[in-house]
Amino acid sequence: MALPLFEKALRINQDHPVARLGLPRALASLGRMDEAAVHLKAAIERRIAVPAAYNALVHTRKYLEGPPELAAILTELQNPEHGSEGAPALHHAAGKVLNDLRRYRGAMDHFKQGNQYGTGKFDLEAHRRWVDATIETFTPELVASMVAFGNPTEVPVFVVGMPRSGTTLSEQICASHPSVHGAGELSKLARTAGGLGLKDRSTLTLANGSPRRRPN
Repeated sequence: MALPLFEKALRINQDHPVARLGLPRALASLGRMDEAAVHLKAAIERRIAVPAAYNALVHTRKYLEGPPELAAILTELQNPEHGSEGAPALHHAAGKVLNDLRRYRGAMDHFKQGNQYGTGKFDLEAHRRWVDATIETFTPELVASMVAFGNPTEVPVFVVGMPRSGTTLSEQICASHPSVHGAGELSKLARTAGGLGLKDRSTLTLANGSPRRRPN
């Protein structure tokens, strides 16, 4: 629903920064990475929200060899017009590319530099209080008090989930129980999409969640 609205906004004002970045971000959310990259490169060429556009652009693909975008990003970092507002996005963009290239030391240097511009500060004591409160709340006694809840059936239960919905973490947690087996990702959703004639790039990332048996 957002795509035609962004397109309409660009017909009214082709240099509107919100629409210029909003359209490719919507495309990326749909898995249409190549189209998103085209629009982001256009934004960069028109000098519209350059730091943010570069940061979004480098997330449309994984780099296996040094791309020209890296040199361009490093050049933009020397441009004073971006100031402290644009520098974080550029540093994070450079860090992402270097991380893809397994140049981890350089990637961390850029990530650290980008984070230095943040106004937030990690509150260690507040975090400790939150952890302590969690430990105090979820005691063995609390867990034991929940034993009577649930369904006592011995029928196998299959737990499934949509892509990017937290299924991997859920599988790791559930599979730590001896009565649960993590079956891994299945290709049924991708096959279903193919059967419906959905042959565009977005189907390449479709994977059904894992069927698992869980304890009562």
